[in-house]
Amino acid sequence: MAPANSNIQASNFYRLRSASDFGLAVSESDASLANDIDRMTDGRSLASAWGTRRMHWVKGTAEFVGLVESDFPHQINGEPIYSGRAKEKLSDTLLSHGEFLPVETRSGMYYQFNAFKSIAGLLDVSASKLRWGEGAATGLLLRIVVPVFRKGRPTPPMFRLSEYPRGQIYVTEKMKAQILGSMGPMPTKELVFEPVAMS
Repeated sequence: MAPANSNIQASNFYRLRSASDFGLAVSESDASLANDIDRMTDGRSLASAWGTRRMHWVKGTAEFVGLVESDFPHQINGEPIYSGRAKEKLSDTLLSHGEFLPVETRSGMYYQFNAFKSIAGLLDVSASKLRWGEGAATGLLLRIVVPVFRKGRPTPPMFRLSEYPRGQIYVTEKMKAQILGSMGPMPTKELVFEPVAMS
């Protein structure tokens, strides 16, 4: 739920998240991947320098070493990572808005999506529920728990928020319909579109 505020209204924006029980985390041997994930808010392609990156499976807080049937596993911030068949279904819809970047896992290749557009000033910091750093990290936005957007700001169909370094991807109502339409009969219960309120 959005923070209690009489001016908060529904909007036509959604935060794209994974509801999978399984996640993918950066392998300790490939810590540079975490830095590249942080760079996914600057609007640049990372494909030429990406190379082969590795992630390991997790379930809850423990490493999961078995084979996994998940088309949309999550990473640490809840953002989905895409299986090969999910990538194939969504490429026509998503590739005009970003790029798929491969990550290697024990059960095959998966894909991180780098959305090129990043929007500043759309997040209503005072109305949103945010988690801030303490001590040496004071003033650093660690997590957007419940986002609230400002009215009247133009946006592309798919974007990140530049205020959040590991920002999740947000989409418009039209883009949500295009994504779901692209999936066809493929199960999408793991792919969640969380409504975003507007102030």
